[in-house]
Amino acid sequence: VIKLLNKFSSPLLYTTSSLINAILAFVSSVYIARNISVIDYGLTTNIITGISVVVVFIGFQFESAISVFYYKQKNEIHTLFAHILYMFLTIAIFFFIGVLFFLSELSTYLGITNSLVLISLFSVYALVTNAYLFTVLNVTNRRKEYFIFSVLRAVLDLSLSVYLIIYLDNHVLSRILGYFLANLIISFCILFSIKKKYIFPRISFRMIKLLVLFSSPLIVHAAIGVMLSAVDRFFLTKYNGLMDVGHYSIAFQIASVYSLVSSSLNLAWVPWFNSVLANFTQESKLLLRNRIISLIILLLLGCVSLCIISKYMINIFYGEKYSESGSFVTIILLGFFFQACYYIFVNFLLFENKTFLLMKIDIVLLASKIFISYFFIKEYGAFG
Repeated sequence: VIKLLNKFSSPLLYTTSSLINAILAFVSSVYIARNISVIDYGLTTNIITGISVVVVFIGFQFESAISVFYYKQKNEIHTLFAHILYMFLTIAIFFFIGVLFFLSELSTYLGITNSLVLISLFSVYALVTNAYLFTVLNVTNRRKEYFIFSVLRAVLDLSLSVYLIIYLDNHVLSRILGYFLANLIISFCILFSIKKKYIFPRISFRMIKLLVLFSSPLIVHAAIGVMLSAVDRFFLTKYNGLMDVGHYSIAFQIASVYSLVSSSLNLAWVPWFNSVLANFTQESKLLLRNRIISLIILLLLGCVSLCIISKYMINIFYGEKYSESGSFVTIILLGFFFQACYYIFVNFLLFENKTFLLMKIDIVLLASKIFISYFFIKEYGAFG
């Protein structure tokens, strides 16, 4: 398999990986949606969205620090990664103690069982660890391992979730447990593959200061990024109920195929982009401009293509009970297109360490989003 993957370029390998992940996620969502109620499906997506929100605060956005500083301080990448793990473990321990202390209150407030709260928290830890490890594989150009572990994670997520849904009565618990186990297994696999190259050094307060100064504004940036999608589900749940959340989630799942592909292009784009800016010339400036234009045209063509076939996909794979979802896909896809364009240009700010400026932009964006979503969802429901 490694010899075969050596023949693929980075963009093609990342795109292939994301396409396989998208297909497996799609198959998983089809099976789950057909075998659980619309309300349970809505609750499951709300929990997974909640996990994504908590990941932002627990993970401290250190993966961005890995990506940027690798090209500025290559000789310190091992030290950087080790300190990230130190800090993550410290945060995770204190957060776990806090959750245990308020477990009953959290369970009552969220409307889920204590066991589901704890499994969701462990899913957060596994997901954060995955993010760090996949970033290390990406920036160190270990794209073959990235491909293998990425696909394997999607296969495990699908197979474990389906198996648990079949054999456990609690379908929501089954889905979240499958999600957690898949990420946990892959974290151990990647750690085992790189453990010899990352010997833990002594703690450096200079490195900790460097990480905190860079990553702190990115917590707000990433949290707002998650909230921009979560706020829709919040208002839908509040004013329309879990039925509309279920329909919206199916539309979001279809549109996420596009998001996964655009994210894979960004994975290949970031290392090349950072290397160009690190050795910037007039010639590379022209090359960069042409690449950006080509990438935006490619993203637009993909968006239009998926818009055309999305309604047919819902009818064929999900069935009539989700037919309402088709009317939401086009709008969500347009949002993902502009998000993909944003990912291209935000790398300029990250490379120049202008994370505080990025945080200010995001705060204005979130405030606008909350106001607009509140008004339109309250007036027009899920379509709003």
